[in-house]
Amino acid sequence: MLKARWSQKPWHQRTQGTRHKQQPSYNSQSSSALWLAIHRRSDKQSLEAIAHAGLHISDYVSLVEPDDVLVEVRSSLRYFGSIRALSRQLNQQLDTHSYCAALSPSPAASLLMARLELSSCVRETPQLRAALGDIPVACLPLPERQSLALQRCGLIVLRDVWRIPIREIRLRFGRQLTDYLQSLLAIRPWTPARWQPAPCFEQSMESEYGLHSHQQILSAIQPLMEAFVGFLKQYHLLCDHLELHLSGEKPEPAILTIQTRHASRDGALFMLLVQQALERQRLPAVASTIMLRSRTLSPFHASSAQQSLADLLSARLGADQVLQLGISEEHAPEYVTELKPHPYKSDEPTSTGYPGQNSSVSRQPLLLVQPPQILQQHDNKVFYLTPLKIICGPERIETRWWAGHSIRRDYYVARNSHGSDLWIFRDLNQQGSWYLHGIFA
Repeated sequence: MLKARWSQKPWHQRTQGTRHKQQPSYNSQSSSALWLAIHRRSDKQSLEAIAHAGLHISDYVSLVEPDDVLVEVRSSLRYFGSIRALSRQLNQQLDTHSYCAALSPSPAASLLMARLELSSCVRETPQLRAALGDIPVACLPLPERQSLALQRCGLIVLRDVWRIPIREIRLRFGRQLTDYLQSLLAIRPWTPARWQPAPCFEQSMESEYGLHSHQQILSAIQPLMEAFVGFLKQYHLLCDHLELHLSGEKPEPAILTIQTRHASRDGALFMLLVQQALERQRLPAVASTIMLRSRTLSPFHASSAQQSLADLLSARLGADQVLQLGISEEHAPEYVTELKPHPYKSDEPTSTGYPGQNSSVSRQPLLLVQPPQILQQHDNKVFYLTPLKIICGPERIETRWWAGHSIRRDYYVARNSHGSDLWIFRDLNQQGSWYLHGIFA
């Protein structure tokens, strides 16, 4: 019923030309903006793709989830000359059957008409009342209870609502409804948030005679890398993942992946990583085209860390050959540390103590004696070069009974007459034998 009241002409041909007398309670003001609402009819085309198409006709684009894009086109008309020319440019980017568009000085009105597929073009603010008048109240984005209350009062279409003074509507139905009605008529200002596409770097160069050696490829990559570093500085970004595409005689290009463990914008580091990757990668005999593309970008921070040595070793030896010391969930000291792959990114906080232990309870040395060294005993005294004096302890550790070799120890910090602090324990499983397990620096 609603669509039958509208012609099937495209939105750019549906200019509203009739002016209606305005109610004193809805004195509309002229607006300098002109908003084009684009409503996608299906999920075949992403909202970001529609937004990118909008950037071809204006620099002000806003995303309205889940299916709409708003484009401010008043200033663009000076460039395109007419709404028809602007529509042709948009149709070059989008399938005309995949979207419905509406144009008006009010972003709320444009969204409403586009969502209802009422393609219309309203150039001036005073024309909004007539353009929206036939829209049923049931089609407004209002709570169901409020919509039913309006209809029970005999307000079936918006034209019925326009006849009621704004003060009476606010008293009976609340401020939320009057705010929305005023935004439809461009009386209440609403400036949609500007959307900007995520920055991405992609640049290529072609060699007329081909590149035959690594040195020639590196020389050709250098200006691309300089442009990339300039791009990062311009947009205050860092990068930790690059791709280098080398195309030659074969249809499939050779792709070099350049990754750093911490995001950076150090061009010298990137070039070193590219050099190492070129030495490890089998390349086409002749490379004619080189393309440099960013894969992962992040905002720049002044305290951004860099680990050039780990990145260089990874590029030369392979990422699986670069390891780091980690802490495992163990209480037995000899099982606490383990070698783990050096991560490209680590968001986990660094642990400084053993799991489940309170660092204020005991001192534990960095250097462990592996395997623990048995200590001599004479006259109930424990010796390591000289008799040992117990400074603090004991701290009992009982663990690994589930693994078949139970550990039951009492640990002490002891000192000999030379002033060396030692970490010793008494093995409760071996009739009280004493062992040296660590030396404090």
